[in-house]
Amino acid sequence: MSLRRLFYTFFLYLLTPVVVLRLLWRSTKSPQYRMRIPERFGYAGGISEDNTIWIHAVSVGEFLAAVPLIKKVMQQYPQHKILVTTTTPTGSARVKSVFSDQVEHCYLPYDLPCAVSRFLQKVKPSLALIMETEIWPNLFSALNRRSIPLFIANARLSKKSMSGYQKVSGLVAEALSNVSHICARDNSDLERFRRLMKDKDKVSATGNIKFDITIDSEQISAGTDFKRKYLGRDRKVMIAASTHAGEDEKVLDAFNQILKQYPDLVLLIVPRHPERFVEVAELCEREGFSVVTRSSGNTIGESPIFIGDTMGEMLMYFGSADVAFIGGSLVPVGGHNMLEAIALGVPVVSGSYVHNFQDVADNMEKRAAGFLVDDENELAAKVVELLASDKLVQQTVENGKQFLKDNRGAMDSIIKRIGPILRQET
Repeated sequence: MSLRRLFYTFFLYLLTPVVVLRLLWRSTKSPQYRMRIPERFGYAGGISEDNTIWIHAVSVGEFLAAVPLIKKVMQQYPQHKILVTTTTPTGSARVKSVFSDQVEHCYLPYDLPCAVSRFLQKVKPSLALIMETEIWPNLFSALNRRSIPLFIANARLSKKSMSGYQKVSGLVAEALSNVSHICARDNSDLERFRRLMKDKDKVSATGNIKFDITIDSEQISAGTDFKRKYLGRDRKVMIAASTHAGEDEKVLDAFNQILKQYPDLVLLIVPRHPERFVEVAELCEREGFSVVTRSSGNTIGESPIFIGDTMGEMLMYFGSADVAFIGGSLVPVGGHNMLEAIALGVPVVSGSYVHNFQDVADNMEKRAAGFLVDDENELAAKVVELLASDKLVQQTVENGKQFLKDNRGAMDSIIKRIGPILRQET
């Protein structure tokens, strides 16, 4: 173990009690955090051994992006078992809701040598595939020592993350030297990774797999049926998807402005985190709105606001909407995936805090496939403009379809990278 990794590991061991206490603190709002804690220390009980493809997605967003890739791997390599790891209970719940028992799941172990060794000794993966940006020096080193190929897929590296990694560039370069290949989302991510790596040939730009989303007729019908049954066939619907703390107030401000011209508009709010479902409903009521929740099973009636307080139904919610605001973007969170709504033919508006999706957002705006706004006033104005113009909506939707089509193909590129290794295992 190098001196820099020794210091890193020593620091992690010192932090471990604090990390466990933080889990317990988070469990006061989300009890799932106190469950299955041994898995976070490498005790992956009940997980199949050998002939396993291991895919890690830190939470819901990364997992949803990986779903088409996971399905493709399952289809092409049925002789392999699939293990998906996440770090959050919401990610775990989504794995279960999408795949049921078709894949196995456990939490990613902390990057402690003992936990990592325990985990790998149990799982013995044929290949490890990390989604987006997860760099764990001890895990990566352990995989290399066991000659387990490691890929980072759909890899992204924002300017902010790059700045942080450069402060420990020696440790990061050492970790990345253990990677078989990095499949970067675009040329900007490619160049940032190369600046951190010794072997610059180990990274290539393969595209963003979020463009490879496919929407089937059942998903389209689900949105239409949901709107007819719960939101009213003739009412226009604005969805505010994946909203964060401090953002719902801005959305309600915009909604109040829009109501002056469209008094029958429905606002469908879907908070990003389940522990905020009740909090957001109470906020809406304090602002004077009557609220109906999805979990109540009631229809909206004359109420103006519907809270999507369930997991796993975002595509259905998008399919019921006439215009979509993508949250995490009016507050400095970094934005969320706007491509799902675009794929469902819903015009998209996002705030300007989109650094986690900067390239997608910039090109979306350049291609007139969606819109970026700076604040709640601009959000209100853009939604009113869209609701008033069928022509603008139609053109935006058509541009969105072409935008998706022109950027597909990342998933196939990743499969080509990992294919030779998996074929050697058969």
